[in-house]
Amino acid sequence: IAAVVMVEALHHVLLRNADAETSARAEQIAGSIRTERGPAGIDQSLLATSKNVAAIQITDASGAIRVTNNPMYSRPMAPPLEAGHRLTVHGARATDTDQEFQATALGVGTANGTFTVQVGAEEAPINATVAALGVLCSIVFPFIVIGMAILTYVFVGRALRPVDDIRIRVEEITGGDLDQQVPVPATADEIAALARTMNEMLH
Repeated sequence: IAAVVMVEALHHVLLRNADAETSARAEQIAGSIRTERGPAGIDQSLLATSKNVAAIQITDASGAIRVTNNPMYSRPMAPPLEAGHRLTVHGARATDTDQEFQATALGVGTANGTFTVQVGAEEAPINATVAALGVLCSIVFPFIVIGMAILTYVFVGRALRPVDDIRIRVEEITGGDLDQQVPVPATADEIAALARTMNEMLH
């Protein structure tokens, strides 16, 4: 359960980080489009890739791609949006291949029409990281469980050893020698209290 929770938590964090970075880049591009009244004069530095920014597209109201950071991204990752609308797309496709993106789409209104800014983060590295953690957990956690089982066996056995000593002595006393006393462990716990109570009973 702990391994599953860890893997799911990591997956959620990585997707959230990707969403945050794609959303921030989409906002920057949208601001540039508003200033330039369209995508024609956009600052090219905004089209640069980074860890969580791979595919960038700007589409018009008809869904046609007007600007992209890579010609291979010829398939819009999201439908056209109205100005001010935002959409997060899981498993978006920017090409005709199986490559998937975690994409943020943002509708932008300008004097020259409405455009949709689409910024996508590759899901493959995210999935690979999560899979690696899953494999690591599947290797490490069984050893942790085995170690805990061994420690539990050792410490529980040590804790119950005084009970076994009391049981052996009681078997001897059952034979009729009521002058004997059961051993009282120096643990000051419930087992020691039981031994003292039994000795009082024998007395």
